[in-house]
Amino acid sequence: MPNIPVIPVDKNILQATNNLAESMSDEINLIHVNPPAQSDGMDAASEFLESVHFLELKKRFLRSTKNVSPTCGMEIWYEDNTVKFMFYTPSKEIEQEYRQQLTGYYPECEIAQQTSNEGMFIRAEEEKEEAMAVMNFQLAEHHFMPLASPVSEDSELETDPLKRIINEIDTKDDTRLMLQYLYKPAPYSWTEGQQSNLETKAKAIQNKGGFKTRYWGFKIDEVDDPGIYETAASEMRARLNKSAYFLNIRLAIICSGENQEMAKKKSQTRAKAVVNTLEHLYATRAGQKLVPKSYTINKERSARELIVNMIERNAENMYQPKRFSQWLWHKLTPNNDIIVLTAGELAGHVHLPSEDDVSTGAIGFRSEMVSGEVPPDVEDFEPVPKEERKGYEDDEIPDLTSKDELEGDSSSSEDKDTPSTLFDEGGD
Repeated sequence: MPNIPVIPVDKNILQATNNLAESMSDEINLIHVNPPAQSDGMDAASEFLESVHFLELKKRFLRSTKNVSPTCGMEIWYEDNTVKFMFYTPSKEIEQEYRQQLTGYYPECEIAQQTSNEGMFIRAEEEKEEAMAVMNFQLAEHHFMPLASPVSEDSELETDPLKRIINEIDTKDDTRLMLQYLYKPAPYSWTEGQQSNLETKAKAIQNKGGFKTRYWGFKIDEVDDPGIYETAASEMRARLNKSAYFLNIRLAIICSGENQEMAKKKSQTRAKAVVNTLEHLYATRAGQKLVPKSYTINKERSARELIVNMIERNAENMYQPKRFSQWLWHKLTPNNDIIVLTAGELAGHVHLPSEDDVSTGAIGFRSEMVSGEVPPDVEDFEPVPKEERKGYEDDEIPDLTSKDELEGDSSSSEDKDTPSTLFDEGGD
């Protein structure tokens, strides 16, 4: 069972979620995107992420190259029984590029700037007894091993994972939730490590096929499907020389209750349900999956720091652990803090859903497509007589007879209907 930190919503949390978030509206570029009802959904996300892979490397004298690429993000908010999709960019220039690419890959989506009055983070409410569950996700295995994704051969996401995620978070009560994805382009050398690289790691995984050892090699167990590790090694090698991103995945949930204890229990229950959903959705047969970070000491302080990092959109662990101290730390600690996904793999997390894949009233899908057909040749277009039209009352059909015709033959106009052309708003 995941160990999820839950903290009471006190004055400091209120100040952070409301005042701090609103005061940062000048520093945070946040856009609210309503997805189109008809789109390619997850299938279009890979190309979209390739188009915004703004990799920037800065050369330094007698030092290794520094990755100064911008950190952007997508967030899923749940407030007032409504799911909202937010995109974060660190500058106006990148925001403009995101607007252009989003409208290109997701036509008919609706994009609006999020204002401080609308909120820059999910808000806590002062008059209620509330608690907040907050967590950071890591990988169960080394970041060279991929998660389940739309481009995986062995663990392909055949349906949109947002369907299960949104079904889980749409609790239809006063729960407020934010699932945050922050991502930063990784250099193409991300497959090189301190003591090993992706190829040596793939060979080690492949050699596990057929058996596994326990008790320092004294006991050997057969593996039911030795092909699991061969496939895992193959998928690891397929990640070479592809555009990739460092990734932070964070979750915050605010729930209320009759008292503080009930609010804490409710927040933890909601959080565990979402965590279990993410674990199962992206798990592979080779054992890679998303797991929440375990805090053994200073749990509440770490949770409060994470809340501030979520509000300020501060990224963590977005580097290659090449230094010996970094390698040793990641070798000794049980958690794999660094997450790296290729653009095709990240598409399983960062994308706008289609109404065909995720059918829910909690999402404000947009559809601006004009129904019907425009006449192919206006000159040959013959208007339909008034008496042949269906679906309209007589007083709803405007009489477009010209003024000259009315003056020229007023007596005959009383005995017959003059055909007129009726265009809808999108017909011209």
